[in-house]
Amino acid sequence: MSSLPQRKKTADELAALRKDLGIPVGETALAEQVEQPVEQEIAEPDPVVSERKMVRSLKRSEWQAAPSPEKPSQPSKNAQSSIPARRRSEKELKQLRIQALGAPQASPIRSNLLPAHLVIVGLSYLSAAFQFASYYFLQLPMAAPIAAGVFSLGVAGWMFFYRQGSRHHSALILIIVLASSAFAVLHYFPQINYGS
Repeated sequence: MSSLPQRKKTADELAALRKDLGIPVGETALAEQVEQPVEQEIAEPDPVVSERKMVRSLKRSEWQAAPSPEKPSQPSKNAQSSIPARRRSEKELKQLRIQALGAPQASPIRSNLLPAHLVIVGLSYLSAAFQFASYYFLQLPMAAPIAAGVFSLGVAGWMFFYRQGSRHHSALILIIVLASSAFAVLHYFPQINYGS
């Protein structure tokens, strides 16, 4: 059922309520109240024992202890305040505005996400091409294509793990080196050509 009254109170009922509550009734009582200066002493509240209440609430104001009434809380010297202690000059205000509008702090650069330098990528491609040319055109001994292939694979592995922006280069170099190694094996070991 609603706590609101179901009907309006009559003037007699309102007067009885005012009398029960100690509210003076009529214009003369109102005039007497205005003429009398308020000399009532404000009663000091009883000191509250600051203990943490055990409540099931997530509101910080409900689970922190109330400040004691004897000691007015004074801001600490270390507390940050939006109101400055002194008035700032126009020059200081201009400096603060420039700092506030300045460029945001750059995030640290992760070096493994950067691409490899083009000279390193180019040397690796040249080494892979030299591996093919060393046995097919130049007719060099077997150590030359092996050395060129190992160098190209080493650089490709470094790019794959430490310069992830150049992983596509390392994959292409791997394909070139593996294909060139397959043809080098067939070139240096001709008995494998016909499977006999």
